[in-house]
Parts: sequence; C-alpha cells; structure tokens
Amino acid sequence: MINRDSIAKMKKGVRMVNVARGALIVADDLAEAIKSGQVAGAALDVYDPEPPPAGYPLVGLKGVVHVPHLGASTEEAQIAVGVEAAQLVVAALVDGVFRNVVNQDVLKK
Repeated sequence: MINRDSIAKMKKGVRMVNVARGALIVADDLAEAIKSGQVAGAALDVYDPEPPPAGYPLVGLKGVVHVPHLGASTEEAQIAVGVEAAQLVVAALVDGVFRNVVNQDVLKK
C-alpha cells in the first residue's frame, strides 16, 4: 500500500508509523524517501520479512525508530489468551466443537 508512488503524493516531511503489518510498506521505497527528505522519519514495530534480515534497508537508517511488536504482551492480554485457550480445549473435549481449525478436513477422518 505504501510505495514510491503513494509516498510521492504525501506532504514532504511526513512521518510514518507502522504497527500493523510489515508488508504494508515497501521497505526500499521508504528508505529511499527518508534519504531524500520526502519522509522525515518512521517508527516501526513490524517488518517484511520478520525478523528483518541483515542488510534490511531501514535498519540503522537515521530517522527510523525500531521498537518490539508487543501489543499482545500486556498482563491482561496474556490472561485473555490463556482463558481463550482453555475455552477452546473445553469446547473440543466436552462439546466436540473445534473452533479456529484451519484444516477442518482432518476432523472428518
């Protein structure tokens, strides 16, 4: 979604924040835009691919802040994940209901 063409349409000096998905931004295009001054800086906690490999164009680039992707690492979020996992096990063992199964075909065997 964010590439050379879309960045060129943005106000000069824009700052980017990506905390959604790494693939939303073309890393090479963002790096080029930061170096040219079109983009003043960026804050990222997601990359494509993850983790970013050696030579990733945004790592070490002045004006780019990297932080860990920790949105689900709060105490409340961890409790919620544990409760949901327990509910999924109970639903499977007691009710025979298997939610969130990607390959439903294996359940029919």
